[in-house]
Amino acid sequence: MNKLLLLGILIIWLYGCSTAIEMPAPSAGNADFSRYVALGTSFTAGVTDGALFTAGQANSLPAILATAFAEAGGGNFKQPVVNSTIGINLEGKSKLKLIYKDICSQGKGYITQYETPEGDLSIFSDNVSSQGPFNNLGVPGTKSFNFNDQFFGNPTLGNPFYARFAKIPGTSTLLSEAVSLNPTFFTLLIGQEDIYDYALGGGSESNFDSITSIAYFSQNVDMIANTLVNTGAKGAVANIPDPADIPFFTTIPFNGLVLTQQQANTLNNFFVNDTSIHFSAGNNPFLLRDTTALSGVRMLKEGECVLLSADYDSICAGYGSFNFSTNTAWGFRDRHVLDENELNFIRGRVTVFNTKLKTVCDINDLAYVDLYGLFRQLNSGITYSGVRFSNKYVTGKTYSNDGFTLTAQGYAIVANYFISSINGHYSSTLRKVDVLAYPSIIIP
Repeated sequence: MNKLLLLGILIIWLYGCSTAIEMPAPSAGNADFSRYVALGTSFTAGVTDGALFTAGQANSLPAILATAFAEAGGGNFKQPVVNSTIGINLEGKSKLKLIYKDICSQGKGYITQYETPEGDLSIFSDNVSSQGPFNNLGVPGTKSFNFNDQFFGNPTLGNPFYARFAKIPGTSTLLSEAVSLNPTFFTLLIGQEDIYDYALGGGSESNFDSITSIAYFSQNVDMIANTLVNTGAKGAVANIPDPADIPFFTTIPFNGLVLTQQQANTLNNFFVNDTSIHFSAGNNPFLLRDTTALSGVRMLKEGECVLLSADYDSICAGYGSFNFSTNTAWGFRDRHVLDENELNFIRGRVTVFNTKLKTVCDINDLAYVDLYGLFRQLNSGITYSGVRFSNKYVTGKTYSNDGFTLTAQGYAIVANYFISSINGHYSSTLRKVDVLAYPSIIIP
């Protein structure tokens, strides 16, 4: 019995001694974070809830990364801060907020509305170029060919977000400003706007050219990467997610038209001569305007996307199906739907662009950040400290009110994905950030 007691004490002592596992101190490994520069678009700038505003900008992806870099020799990180609580976007709109209201006859639900009728235009007139240079060179609306475009910062013809902080508006470029900082490390998010500017507007099969051509994208990515690497900087480049993993394109189901049997009968009588259209009680596909179809409309196919920009109040009134008050078919316009052809074209470009980005990383010995894989993983969810995050609109906590850009917690999740890639590539030991330390989506 005494031997068993002594053995038990020894086991407890051994386990007690092994519970204190020491984590390695943060280190830069083969990288150098002392002068960090971030280049990119909305995610880099800190857009959330559909606009750029002070609180969202404070929790931009690179600002979060800079806190991790600071523990491993990173220096100061300066952003061209806007002074506004409501913000503004390139359409002149303010940030979005959630409201809880009746949605059709299906009970209450969450929809968005603008914080104010118009965005804060004072942001565009608040020139802060004298406060630079800035480490965060993220600008909403930046496409691959804009990074080295001197007219991009033109106060009249260019991008107003860049014009407000460009060192020499109309002459400076984002790339030249990055190089002038003599960066030791950079992050680059490129290609999203080249594709998603088209996708967010609902696309158009007659306007595929609005997505940057493969040759032009490839040329610009090579030029940007080569220019940055030639300064001696190391860095991390992220790829582009698929629309099927973004709630702006997936929240409204293709078959979200709920009908009673009586309503279905009425519609079937209206489309009696069109055998391609048939309704039943319960869930049915929405209708899309199609000039080539017999009835001028057709039913959506599974996998086609109704965009979150489609107005819920209009859907309640019959938009996407039938206006019973006027007894007319009322299909969605093309700008509110990505059809099969448009989606296939987008996905083809995503694949080709991502292949190019991976090749550039391999050639230049840069860390490759697989955001495509991360966003796909969010379909099934990711858990941090017992809290589940997913790509579900509102309830998933990852995406902000616009369904496309991220919450502060979402940006923290992406930052941790960057950190994993950087640690793996450069043998650094950066500590991941505490996702729950950042603000979540505000639910009324």
